[in-house]
Amino acid sequence: MKHASTLLFGEDVTAWSYHKMIAHIAKTIDTYSKVVEEIAPNKEKLVANLCTESTGNGKRWTLKQAADALRVFSNEQTEMNFLECARMMNQVEAKLFWGTLLGVRKPITKETFLLNILKDVEKEELKKLNYVGNSFSLNSVLTDLLHTGNSLGSNHHIVYRPRPLKSWDDSVVLTQYNGAMVQLIEGKGRRRVEKTSECVVEYEDEIVTDVFYLEDVELNLQERLEKFMQSNRNIPVCLPQSIPSWAVVEDWAEKNTVRFPDVGVYKPNEMGGYLLVLNHLLRSVRVCSYESNGGEAIIEMEILDGTDFLLCGKMTLRSSNNLGLLYTSLERSGEKVNPINNHKHLVSDDVCLVMDLVSPTFDTNKNEFIHPTFMAFNLEKGIQDITQLVDLVV
Repeated sequence: MKHASTLLFGEDVTAWSYHKMIAHIAKTIDTYSKVVEEIAPNKEKLVANLCTESTGNGKRWTLKQAADALRVFSNEQTEMNFLECARMMNQVEAKLFWGTLLGVRKPITKETFLLNILKDVEKEELKKLNYVGNSFSLNSVLTDLLHTGNSLGSNHHIVYRPRPLKSWDDSVVLTQYNGAMVQLIEGKGRRRVEKTSECVVEYEDEIVTDVFYLEDVELNLQERLEKFMQSNRNIPVCLPQSIPSWAVVEDWAEKNTVRFPDVGVYKPNEMGGYLLVLNHLLRSVRVCSYESNGGEAIIEMEILDGTDFLLCGKMTLRSSNNLGLLYTSLERSGEKVNPINNHKHLVSDDVCLVMDLVSPTFDTNKNEFIHPTFMAFNLEKGIQDITQLVDLVV
């Protein structure tokens, strides 16, 4: 069964990316990667082209030989190139071999495979055991069943990966989702998972963001992290906290990671929470007036409602750098800057200076952004780039 799970589902195989395979082929046949990409622009066409190199009857591999060859080739434990490997297979074997190596989606999942060979097992039972999709070791589960007969469930069979995180937008009400809790994680690191005999630990670089205790599955996020801290005092842990303010959160998100976690019990096959991705909340508005007052300027801004401009609130710029950008951008847009303080200056109707800002929410009652944060004046944009009201209220 070990060899079947390797060939069918890629267990014990280090999957190759499309670009890695392209580079390998280009190096083998001494050509440019771009040439190979033009012939095989996606994984499916790449597999089809690789199969054409297997024109004979192959070596008539046994299941073990085929699985061993796939493991060795994928982990680069051989000097054999793709041509030498292809000529050892027929086209049926090649399609399975290259498809598995490149991680081409299989027609069925491990979960479906189990349901079909274990007729007395219900889907809900597999879900309770977290045997969902391909997130467990099929070989381990079947080996246990062969030796123990009725031992289907074990946390040790689950293949743990970083749980998916979605980009947050204001359709998700955080007070309802997680009690308005946030993790402010220093830096923008690589997410990874480490499994010990006692728990599964989620990291953002070297900072622990979540823990799952295999024998204590009812703990919430706060309880899990506090338990981990008691026995791992030298490892940095990011505890959830109440959202301090949107200004703080957005300022932090520019160079660091803002995560709105699921604070309930750990569910290996479900979302881990949401991320604040500033670029996904970027809005473009037109500067319609400004009022200078010493070291700051109050800007009025507009969005579009169809073809008509609509006021959408004010923003205060206090940084001397940002004030300089405002005046310089106005002049480059064709607007004559008026230096008089404490006086509201309307920008000419034929001037469209676009300002990019970030705002998590838009108040549809007042038609204004809540907690807008200045990002940049964008001279490359025009009226066609201004945010439409309909995009904010849908």
